[in-house]
Formats: sequence, C-alpha cells, structure tokens
Amino acid sequence: MEKRFTVAGKEFHDSIAIVMHNHETNKKQFFDRGWCRFKVDSHIRRWVDACLPWAQATVLDAKHAQWLRCGGAWFAGVNVLPNNADSSLPGGPMLGGEVIDFIDNVLQQHDVEWDKAQLSVCYPGYPQPMASESEAAFRFRRDRDAAHVDGLLREGPHKRRHLREHHGFILGCQWLNSMLALHPWSYGKVRMNWSDRQ
Repeated sequence: MEKRFTVAGKEFHDSIAIVMHNHETNKKQFFDRGWCRFKVDSHIRRWVDACLPWAQATVLDAKHAQWLRCGGAWFAGVNVLPNNADSSLPGGPMLGGEVIDFIDNVLQQHDVEWDKAQLSVCYPGYPQPMASESEAAFRFRRDRDAAHVDGLLREGPHKRRHLREHHGFILGCQWLNSMLALHPWSYGKVRMNWSDRQ
C-alpha cells in the first residue's frame, strides 16, 4: 500500500528527505527536488560537538560490532545514538537553527519526536563488498555513491523491495572535520528521522 504525506499543503509519496541557503530558496529546492541543503550554523555545530563523545564511545563499543560492514570499512550504526525524542543527547542541546525553523515553519511539522540517530562512519578502504551482496549490487553501491531510497526493504526469497519504514523527513549532518577525532582518515554523518507512526 502506498503511503502519502501532505506537507505545507503539497502531497508527497512514500518519503521526504532533507539533507543538511534562505528559506525561499530551500523551499523551492525542497518542493522541486524533494530535498534541500542548509549551511551549518552555530546551533547544528553545538549539537554535533555534543554528539562527538557519544559517537566515539558508540563506534568503539563491542556491543555495536554488528554494525561494522564491508570488511570493517563501514560502521552502519542504525539508531545507535542515545538521543531523546527532543533530539538532545544527555547533557547536550536540542537541534536548533535554520533547518529546524524550516521543518517547523515550511514543512509545518511541529513538536517533532525524533527517532534514535543513525551514525554512519566510513573508514579507509571503503567501499568494499559486503558478504551478503552480489557483484552487481556492490558495483551499484560503489558507482552510484551508495544511492538508495530509505525505507525500501528487501524481503522474501526474491528480495523484492517493499516500503516498510515511512519517514516524514530525514535530516542528515556530515561530520567530516569532527570525525577526524575518531580516526584520522574517517568520514562520518549522523542521520535522524521523524517517522509517521499513524
């Protein structure tokens, strides 16, 4: 069954993605393309800085070893950061700034309850094939910058894709400079979702 979302009076199918300059430009980009980019501001920087100790502890914690993929070159950490529903991590600030104003005022998504954040870290040697993927699947992931649609899950013996995770939007923050503290050649990002649970 196809899921539809209505945001600021415009209808979308399945999922809406936001990737982390001016509300009008972002509004046009978002509604034309389904995504837009924001400059990092002091609010996002404070949030990322508060996340860094949690990210460091998470990638080193043996209980999260199952998230290492591609021969240890990718930590895929789905929902591993212990943020609260208001987006804050213990002792840290909530998300704020232009991107949150955009979500509230343009997308009209108020009082968002955030899912646990995903922490994705690429280490030297990425990309590498995963044990579970075919050569064609690896080529696609490598050559298309891991392009995929979040929420489409492969199921059944024929691995057909079905929409199982409905996101109202996805907010992604790149951590290139911050993640250097984890490993001198690492690249990281954190992603948070708000899911339509109706």
